[in-house]
This record gives sequence, C-alpha cells and structure tokens, in this order.
Amino acid sequence: MPEKTGKTVIVDGVIQEDGDDPFDEATLVFDLVMIAHSSNGKERTEVEWKKSLEEGGFPRYRILKIATLQMIIEAYPE
Repeated sequence: MPEKTGKTVIVDGVIQEDGDDPFDEATLVFDLVMIAHSSNGKERTEVEWKKSLEEGGFPRYRILKIATLQMIIEAYPE
C-alpha cells in the first residue's frame, strides 16, 4: 500500500459512547452475536477502533456515519 496515498476502508459497527445513535441497541445485539460465534469477536467503540488502527500501523483515520448499522472507517498508513 502506498504510504502517502493509500487507505484501507472498513465497514463495521462503531458503538457510540454517548448512546445517542438510533442504531445503538441493534449494534449491541450484533455485539452479542459476535461473542456467540467467535472467541474474541465484539463491536468496538471509536476509542477501541483508534487503538486497534494505531497498533496496526494506521494512525490516521476518519469515521463516516451513514444511515445504517455500520459506519465507514477510512484508515490511512503512517
């Protein structure tokens, strides 16, 4: 991936810490499904996404909220 121009696009749930999103309850149900079907699966908050992305070499990111359960996360390398 080109360091300066590349990006990774992730479409996944992002749990809102303020609980203000109309899809929050459904996202939490998906969290339970992830736990039931995998050993370490879970939905993440933005803080958890930030940590995971930074550890994976993507210190810059932006989250685009769309009118669905998932959001679009654009992650950029160092």
